[in-house]
Amino acid sequence: LDCNKVPSIDDGTLSSRFSKFVRDYTGLDPFDVHLFLQSSYLVFPTGEPFPITVMYNATDAERDWQEVAKMKGVDIPDGEMTHGRKITRRFDVSKVSEGTKRKICRIMALDYCC
Repeated sequence: LDCNKVPSIDDGTLSSRFSKFVRDYTGLDPFDVHLFLQSSYLVFPTGEPFPITVMYNATDAERDWQEVAKMKGVDIPDGEMTHGRKITRRFDVSKVSEGTKRKICRIMALDYCC
């Protein structure tokens, strides 16, 4: 994605705040839609899985959204699809500790193994 090529202007402040958030967050009470596990949205209330006809990889998100739009008869003009955080909200992931990354993996494990 082009958004992954935009450099961070983080001096360590944002990555430090992120690490503190992860340290204190249990994953038990998500307060934002981005914190909900996705696997729970892939099943009926009975626990049976939804039929999945297509699966996409986020690495190719722009191309895949164009494909979905085309299947639905919608045209997304070139250059009109925007994604990613504003540069002022990007942090340098190399400044995030391995311990923080491991905790994220533990909290999100159900989605990863899904």
